[in-house]
Amino acid sequence: MSCLLSSHGTLLCRDRNTGILLHRKLTASFDNVDLLEVDDASRLLCPNFGHYMRDDVSVLRLDLEQGPLAGWTVTRSADQRSLTLSRDGHWLMAQADTEALSRTADGTSEAAWFLPINLPDLAVVNDLLAGRWLVQSADTGMPQGGTLLSGFRLSVGTLAIDLRWNLPFDRSEWPHRLPVLRDGWRIDKLCRYRPLIYYTAFNAPAIMHQFALSLASLVTVGAYGGAIVVITDKPPGEIGALAPPGMREPLAVLPMAACDRFAAIGARLTISGWADAGQFQPLLYVDTDVVFDLPVAPMLWALARSDRISVPAEPKEKLASSVFVGSGLFRDDNCDPGGGAGLQLRDGGHPQPAGARPDLGPDRPDHVQPGRDGRPRGAALRRSGDRQLCPVSPGEGRYRPDEPLRPPGGRHRRADRQAGAGTLPLGCGGGGAG
Repeated sequence: MSCLLSSHGTLLCRDRNTGILLHRKLTASFDNVDLLEVDDASRLLCPNFGHYMRDDVSVLRLDLEQGPLAGWTVTRSADQRSLTLSRDGHWLMAQADTEALSRTADGTSEAAWFLPINLPDLAVVNDLLAGRWLVQSADTGMPQGGTLLSGFRLSVGTLAIDLRWNLPFDRSEWPHRLPVLRDGWRIDKLCRYRPLIYYTAFNAPAIMHQFALSLASLVTVGAYGGAIVVITDKPPGEIGALAPPGMREPLAVLPMAACDRFAAIGARLTISGWADAGQFQPLLYVDTDVVFDLPVAPMLWALARSDRISVPAEPKEKLASSVFVGSGLFRDDNCDPGGGAGLQLRDGGHPQPAGARPDLGPDRPDHVQPGRDGRPRGAALRRSGDRQLCPVSPGEGRYRPDEPLRPPGGRHRRADRQAGAGTLPLGCGGGGAG
């Protein structure tokens, strides 16, 4: 069954009390009306090769015999994508700026055309209107909600698509992404924007103090007002006391015990096991010793548009030779990583958490040794075969002379503040993660 969408972006319905047919905006209340549904008219009226050879597509018709539209005949419109409803030589027409329906003798008027839309696709349209979205092909622009325009068009920012050539939707990546057809032939994607930033904070009071400072900078200078989660062994009351004034979203606490240093470091990978994580896009992990000195929104927008996991690179640590980014793991598996640089698994963003593999983590814990607690982590994401990686900032590293037992994997990075869409202001913390 399909509902009928008018060219004004309204749905045909019937008043439950009076029985009068009308059309109503999707954002209005439907409490006192019933949506009008028809059989899968698009399929029943689908022309075959013979109809085109005979040039008689117009003979296709569907006579409705029951329901509120009994006695009406459904035929294809001139655009061959939408439908018309006719009776006694007149066509049903949706009047602009009112909820009234009328009849017209001109069946070629766009106001007399209706687009069939099934209930799952109607739910997608409603979500596009209610949520915030980014256009993947646009390097700039803030997240915006969708708007239904006349002529069966739906716009998000500067992008306008014709629903006649996009229904039924490709919902293979829904609810995070929606592939759409624009300009008659170009493929683009709408990317949901509902960000989540999360931390891990365990054990030492110094770590909790760092977390409080980082959180304060995130919601003030970072101008972040979205969801924040902390994975911690501390009680919710203690974590809540660290929340700075002015936070627009409550601070969510995921309890977890970390028995040792490696468990505390690996806890950041467990976010994919949190059921509610699938509601967000993108996800950004931040170390507790990161202080934000720029608004975080442009980076989150870029992460949401990306098709890749984004992590900081270790340009001086090569996968083939550096134990600190997993060279031993590659050798043990007789794998040649080539000349690629290693990766930090500190701060990083994921555009689509629901698509992350559950085994996204260190798969050889027996390689963890004192002083090399970071060794498996650079290889972990490289080995997740269905994901590509995108460095978000080259950064500049420096040695830590105050920690001589930690070799050059424990370094501190600062944000790359170059302007441009391809450079993200990501501060990558050191200290607690090698």
